[in-house]
Amino acid sequence: MNDTFEKKVLTTIEKFQMLDKEDRVLVGFSGGPDSMALLNFLNEMKGLLNIKVYALHINHQLRAKAADEDEQFTIKVCKKMDIAIKSKKIDVMKYAKKHKLSIEESARVLRYEELSKQAKRLRCNKIAVGHNANDNVETVILNLVRGTGLAGLSGIPPTRDKIIRPLIEIERKDILDYLKQKKLEYCHDLTNIELGYRRNYIRHKIVPVLLDINPNLINTILRTSEIIRDTNNDVMKMAAQAKKNVVLKASKGRIVLDIKKLLSYNLLIRREIIKTILPRLEFEQIGAILALVNRPSGKRLELTKDYIVWKEYNKLILAQTEERKVNLSNKVWKVNIGKMTKIPELGLELTADTTNIMNATEAQRTPRKELGDAKLSSAPVSVSSVSPWQSYAMFDKSAITFPLSIRLRRPGDRFIPFKGKEKKLKEVLIDDKIPVRTRDRLPLLCDAHNILWIIGSRRSNIGLITNKTKEMLEVKIIKNGEE
Repeated sequence: MNDTFEKKVLTTIEKFQMLDKEDRVLVGFSGGPDSMALLNFLNEMKGLLNIKVYALHINHQLRAKAADEDEQFTIKVCKKMDIAIKSKKIDVMKYAKKHKLSIEESARVLRYEELSKQAKRLRCNKIAVGHNANDNVETVILNLVRGTGLAGLSGIPPTRDKIIRPLIEIERKDILDYLKQKKLEYCHDLTNIELGYRRNYIRHKIVPVLLDINPNLINTILRTSEIIRDTNNDVMKMAAQAKKNVVLKASKGRIVLDIKKLLSYNLLIRREIIKTILPRLEFEQIGAILALVNRPSGKRLELTKDYIVWKEYNKLILAQTEERKVNLSNKVWKVNIGKMTKIPELGLELTADTTNIMNATEAQRTPRKELGDAKLSSAPVSVSSVSPWQSYAMFDKSAITFPLSIRLRRPGDRFIPFKGKEKKLKEVLIDDKIPVRTRDRLPLLCDAHNILWIIGSRRSNIGLITNKTKEMLEVKIIKNGEE
């Protein structure tokens, strides 16, 4: 046994509890120095560790003939080691163009997808990849430049789900020494010295300068990233617990946060709560979201082409951008008397019938104060979620000027609340705390001159049923809300 290399790797495996007896391990085998050292080590130690080893080679098709030669090399090596290997070609360039990603990111995404797929096929519960201590340094520096916060400065995690990295604490020079001692050949990937890739620029230009300042740079950053990782893990646990307290409602494409509870946590936890909801947001975007809590209700922010956030009184709502809806502000739908009226655009179905007061039931003849006092806190709503009085309204037919219609609100609309004085419709909606985004979708029942009813909520003072009423109009909601 190589007292330096092999003991260090075994120490790392034990430290991070990477392997258990009878594990089935799939090794990502590129044929390069890191994966060669990893595969050889696990193969030689499989008896000691009581594991089974498999290999997967991925041909990224980026280097034409050289990539095919590497593929054949890996197959030859595995045959000599008596290790089952699967080789897979992936079109990184095509994927990068389609998804508008860098070559590096595309290769990473496809590589892990294929590793996961093959691990499942082979019933491997662990996937071993060859990241080393130098890779970790490059990642930390790259993330520092990008400004990714604690998570980025934590570096490459030693384990993540099924992924294990047994060489994460081993320096590249020690890996090369191990390969030399074992007389193992490996592939030379020329893309590793092309400075067009950001990581390679850091590897060949930035790190050498830092090594001149601190010859122990690799171990220093390794320790630092481990400390930051532990700190970040603690912060994430606190943020996860805080999120449970702050989130009022979570559904597909929408999360509602309680602003008062959000503000009860310090700024670091607040940022992490938002980060866990939308992981790809930049620092400035998270700051802009948190700044909304001190702005007036109704203020909104477009985060990306896919997400928006807005303040709604004491709530903060993060949601996927809705498809632009057809402008219905000037549209009017006629209400049919004596049969069903369906308005698919609003998800609204209702009936309107006239009844002679002498034929009406006692319940219908009785004026309903409850209906007039009903206030809508969140609209539009389903009939099933409101009281019976909010699902229908009755009017003295003689006080109504036909025809009846349904429309949405317009600038300058006025409304006479039940037993109240005429005022701007906007003021009524504000008083009832109807969210800004909801107000423009509220269906209004109107006659030729007035708004009779804010559907599902307040009715007007027009056409109240009295002892003098001879004939009445009953409007009943069958469905209200796009379901």
